Amino acid sequence: MAPTRETIKGPVRDQVAANVRARRERLRLSLADVAALLTQLGHPMGRHAVLRIETGARAASVDDLVALALALDCSPLALLLPSEDPGEPVKITSRAALEYADAWHWARGKGTSRPKILTERKG
Repeated sequence: MAPTRETIKGPVRDQVAANVRARRERLRLSLADVAALLTQLGHPMGRHAVLRIETGARAASVDDLVALALALDCSPLALLLPSEDPGEPVKITSRAALEYADAWHWARGKGTSRPKILTERKG
């Protein structure tokens, strides 16, 4: 059986989950508050759906990401990438990464850095 959108969990999905939760908590919004804002924006999503995105149990679609960014008063990029330098390359896929500053430049269309392909170590 081929993996589905719900079963493929990559590093960006994990980053979106962490960033949505952190941003919501920073704004002191409840899950119900975010769900209400999303409904006002024309993108109805229940609080349980928001929770599933925050826990990584649900992948955020592109439309979800844009609506969440509007509801959380930030750029969609702020949900896609770490807000602070993690001290290690930022994974863009499970096997491609960029240094923190290069990841932000790349995401903004200003960088020419190609992601470094990571190889798995045989242990």
